Amino acid sequence: MELINVGKHNYIILTTQRTGSSMFMDTLNGYPDTEGHMELFLDHKRSAPPLAGENSYPRYCEWIENKSALRPFSVWRYLSGLYSRKASTGFKLMYSHVRNYPDSLPYLFFKRTKIIHLIRKNYLDIILSEKIAEMTGKSHTTDTSEENSNLIYLDPMLTLDRIKKLDSNTKNMRRIISALFTCPSIEIYYEDILSDRFQTFEKVQSFLGIDQTAQQVESSLKKRQTKAKSEVISNYDEISTILIDAGYSHLLDS
Repeated sequence: MELINVGKHNYIILTTQRTGSSMFMDTLNGYPDTEGHMELFLDHKRSAPPLAGENSYPRYCEWIENKSALRPFSVWRYLSGLYSRKASTGFKLMYSHVRNYPDSLPYLFFKRTKIIHLIRKNYLDIILSEKIAEMTGKSHTTDTSEENSNLIYLDPMLTLDRIKKLDSNTKNMRRIISALFTCPSIEIYYEDILSDRFQTFEKVQSFLGIDQTAQQVESSLKKRQTKAKSEVISNYDEISTILIDAGYSHLLDS
């Protein structure tokens, strides 16, 4: 089959939860002629507009509701509709959505869709972010006053198992990206966005063909965990011991 390029700026953000992906997508959505959609393969309808990103395209579960098309054809039609939009267009494809919608991968392969693999290297930070979202009932905030001030208890063995799973998932996604060899790809790290936001987004702008003279924009979403882990984890000594013994001492860095 002949490979067809549907647009050099069409892209996906391949990532998992709690990696700063909403803030990242919200930033991309602020550039001219660029659309950043959120998690379009979530299996439930929107109950409210998201705090970030573009909200003008239905999720797959909403789009398919009154259609009789079968997968994989319905998934391909859905993505074709998304990528036929005038602007450079992308959305968040989560690791779990790749597992649930593997029929999206052939489409991305043959359309040479650009892949930004967004990774949060510190898996312990991901776990803390999950806990904060669970405690507050809110995935994101635009209010700086909602910074976390609560102590968090982490079950040592469950935490270690979760870290190993996150590490395995990241490696598996790298293998999938390698298999999608027609798709240009880059890795972007959440930690690099925090340490050198300007240079990191310059790299993303270049990759997506966004005008380099366009002013860099900033998401309205706010980070809720800013304290050292020793100040936040109530059983920090216990967690640090088990992570050091397992070879994950680098995750204890603030």
